[in-house]
Amino acid sequence: MRYTLTLAIIILVSWSGNSFAQTAAADSLMSLGDDKFSDSNYTEAAELRKEAMRLYLQERDSLKWAMAKEDYASTLVALGAVQEGLRVLLELDEVQIQGLTNEDKAAIKKAIGYAYRNLEKYDAAKNYYLEGLELLKGSRDSLDIASLHNNISYTFSETGNYEQALQYQHQARRILVVDDGAVALSLIF
Repeated sequence: MRYTLTLAIIILVSWSGNSFAQTAAADSLMSLGDDKFSDSNYTEAAELRKEAMRLYLQERDSLKWAMAKEDYASTLVALGAVQEGLRVLLELDEVQIQGLTNEDKAAIKKAIGYAYRNLEKYDAAKNYYLEGLELLKGSRDSLDIASLHNNISYTFSETGNYEQALQYQHQARRILVVDDGAVALSLIF
């Protein structure tokens, strides 16, 4: 009931025509979507993220729209609609959006890799993970770099190349330990 009331208020505020209110409403929808996703309520998370995308697009906030779209597509993958999620991600990957950082672009590549991994297309998954890793060269975001190394290891493991998989696993661990990532380690593995 509280969720429905909150959603109704957010949508009502977004229809008021106030640009700031619409952006705040979309941000709130994304936050609610994150909560629903964390609770494994993927259907509601997808609905919230899709509405946020619509509001960001209405406000011409292409950066937030792109990240909401990546979250929406990842939610579709979590729902089991992997092909649809992959289609959305590949479309997003083709769009040139001003202001996207290399970290943002790497997140999209990582999501595409994950979708391919779910489809058991391990070479495609590995290629997108590697593209993401390339985008993060020089980045100080050790969690994302370690996460990509970890994900690459799965593609090697699934194809029977255990030695290569272990190398990527060890690299992921080294990155996190060097940066005192004990907490991050528990999030990634």
